[in-house]
Amino acid sequence: MATFEFNKDTIGQHIVQYGVDVRPALSLKSDRQKLLDYCQWLTDEFPEVFETVLSGPNRLQIQKAFPASRNKRVELPTFVVTERGPVYTFPVRVLVEEIEDLDLPKKDDIFAKVLKEFRKRFPEKRVPRVGVVNDMVFDCGSVNATDILADALSKEAWKRELATVKIHLENPRDGNNVNLDVSPVVMQQVQPDVVGSTRQNVGFGINVRLDINNQDTTGDLNDTDVSGIIGFAKDYFSDELLKFLNNETVL
Repeated sequence: MATFEFNKDTIGQHIVQYGVDVRPALSLKSDRQKLLDYCQWLTDEFPEVFETVLSGPNRLQIQKAFPASRNKRVELPTFVVTERGPVYTFPVRVLVEEIEDLDLPKKDDIFAKVLKEFRKRFPEKRVPRVGVVNDMVFDCGSVNATDILADALSKEAWKRELATVKIHLENPRDGNNVNLDVSPVVMQQVQPDVVGSTRQNVGFGINVRLDINNQDTTGDLNDTDVSGIIGFAKDYFSDELLKFLNNETVL
């Protein structure tokens, strides 16, 4: 089988997420009004990312309708409150009939500002961990992604018996966890409609999820700490990820 090359041109879907661990944990009951006020601030300050607040007894999130080609719009979640803390989502590339580049400029700067505002509104909360996740799907076309990943294995018997392959790698360094998950998926095309966005299977892909976060969670991260984590994640994604996936030497 021909060797599959990971490159930016074959990325069909790419989402960047910034996750914040909060202690004590946020409560959708006791913290709801402060969280709603914060959501309103998000939509007022950064309408290019945060647009519609959705609130219910067990959920609080913000969605954004992004313009696509052919006068279509695709609605995606950009903020959600989880049990661990807030998660901010920035879509970079999605598949809507065709590939759409939705890359929002200055993602790192926006996250730094919204986190600073969050901490100002919740001074009683400690932030022991911040993580940056780059979640991508590389388009394999009609070639089964499981076969591509299995081709990297050295034992022929393993290849013959495989139904799927899921790879988890951990490479901690410089005070940060570097977690990489690689698995075959089915490429899904987003289909906008009058109710919301649905998904349709269109081919094979390889999901690569790069999750980088700080190792030491005993303290309370300050602005400098957060900037260091974001900078490390940005450099690793830009300079090392594709070389690692393609088994090339990283200088």
